[in-house]
Amino acid sequence: DSILIGNNTQYCITFNPTQSGTRTGTFTLTTDGRDSGTQVVNLTGNGVLPAVSYSTNALFRQVDVELTDTSQVKYVTVSSTGLGPLLINSIYFYGLNANNYFIVHFPQSPLQPGATDSIGIKFAPSIEGRPDATLVINTNTINNPSDTIGLYGIGILPRLVINNTYSVKSNIPVT
Repeated sequence: DSILIGNNTQYCITFNPTQSGTRTGTFTLTTDGRDSGTQVVNLTGNGVLPAVSYSTNALFRQVDVELTDTSQVKYVTVSSTGLGPLLINSIYFYGLNANNYFIVHFPQSPLQPGATDSIGIKFAPSIEGRPDATLVINTNTINNPSDTIGLYGIGILPRLVINNTYSVKSNIPVT
């Protein structure tokens, strides 16, 4: 930078820690001015980074739901385990049958350090079998900024079952 005589300038320094705890650094400015020379400014900041943990990496295992029905709510517990507030940037589904799952409860955002909340999800199958889908959670954390949770619900059709234990006996032989 060139600073004209009689003018001044400002330098903005942003503190963006990648680790928790006290961080230090220096800002050194060297000029060719006759009264300046080299200026050194010591910098100190305290990094308070958010971290997250989830209660599971899979939901709806062994959950069978008829195609005309909807499952009970299943929850993914979200815990803010770092020193800074946890921000939930986005939550969405992807996969061939992502539309078979929907969120009924979103966690608080920001979530303060030490706090816990949850994501509530329901399963409403539109096909028989196991619809392919994944839940994606994006946060501001260093330890896990984007995580996925597999969704494994099974869509079933009602079946007709005939039990001949109670059927009327006849004289027709069964072959």
